[in-house]
Parts: sequence; structure tokens; C-alpha cells
Amino acid sequence: MPEYPYAGHPHLKDPTFVEILRDHRYRTSVIGKWHIHSWPGNIGFDHYLIPRVHHCHTGQSFTQDGGPEFVPSGYSVDFEAQQVENFLQKQKKQDSPFFLYYNISVPHCPLNDAPEKYQTLYRPEDIPLRPNVDI
Repeated sequence: MPEYPYAGHPHLKDPTFVEILRDHRYRTSVIGKWHIHSWPGNIGFDHYLIPRVHHCHTGQSFTQDGGPEFVPSGYSVDFEAQQVENFLQKQKKQDSPFFLYYNISVPHCPLNDAPEKYQTLYRPEDIPLRPNVDI
């Protein structure tokens, strides 16, 4: 079930770091995991691409700049990494400061919600896991 942030930022009485950067003409963007009560646009981000369900890596639903939710094909981490690369390539062509907040979700349980190539990259007996890890 998607977790929808609150409108505005009533719990943040002072300007956020991102609002200050925006006020100094930085282009601001967030890509990835979002565990803050407010929508990114309400705390100073010009653009955002955030997953809508915590800790889901396959079949993840995203929203971009408040638009309709969509599910990209493949592994969400690969999708986000490609979006970061696209963002940085675009910034190379611009002559102004920017701030990108990229918050990657993995490694995070469920660990088996990943493509086979990542699940078989290492031998399980070579990776000690804490007792509270839910594979």
C-alpha cells in the first residue's frame, strides 16, 4: 500500500536545507527512497522521482513530480540508477548549480526481491547475516 506524504510541512518550522538551496538558485532534485512526512516539492525540491511502497524492489510503483503512479519494468534499483545518470548528464549541459539527493533503498529486506544475478553473486555461506535478517 503506498504511503502518501502530507501536504505542506507543518512539522518543520524552519526552512529546509533544500529550500535554502532553491532560494540561492540551485536546481534541486530527489530520486529514490522517501521517508519524510512531506512531499518533496513541499520542502524545496524542484523535481522528484520517488517510490510509493517502502522496501519493494520489483514491480515498484513510482511518482514523478506528483504525476500519476507508474511501474517501470525490471528492478527498481536499476531504474533509479538510470534516472540518476540521466539527471547528471543533463546537468553537464547546464551552467548553474544543482543539488541531487539520491537515496538508494537496497540492500534492504526483503533481500530475495532482487534479480537472480544479484542473488547469486556471492555464496550464502560467505555472507554472515544477523539473526533478525528476513531474506
